[in-house]
Amino acid sequence: MESSIQDFLPEALRDYDPILVFGAGFGLLLFLIIMIVIIRRSMRQSRLRQRGLLIQSFQIAPLGRDAFLKISNPGPPVTLLMIRLIGRQDVKVKNEVTGQQLPTSGNYSILLEAVENRRLDAQFKVELSFADAQKVHYQQLFGLSPVRSLSIKKKR
Repeated sequence: MESSIQDFLPEALRDYDPILVFGAGFGLLLFLIIMIVIIRRSMRQSRLRQRGLLIQSFQIAPLGRDAFLKISNPGPPVTLLMIRLIGRQDVKVKNEVTGQQLPTSGNYSILLEAVENRRLDAQFKVELSFADAQKVHYQQLFGLSPVRSLSIKKKR
């Protein structure tokens, strides 16, 4: 007795071309694998987002010499390590950021000051480095025009 591919198919699928049936099965398998990868990636990014900081407000003083940056921590407690301003060398941070503890739902205000004659604007980026309780270091980059988080990286 000779067996064919048709013998391995369920009764409802025997009327269809075997190549079509296996192609549809392969397509369904590929779709499921892609969905699993997307879901795992989004879960990993959401865990990183939970560890991230938020900029609550960024305000420039009317004369343009000073700015006020208020950050908040929606995730687990963190310790601020460093702040770096990208795109402006003539701006300095007036208060000490290193070592500041931010508890869950905690806030911290950072004062910025223009050193030279140029006025402050929102056309620069702020990079905050912080560590969680397990001493895992993160770097988060913020854009100020509009205020948003651009990236967060876990440093080893």
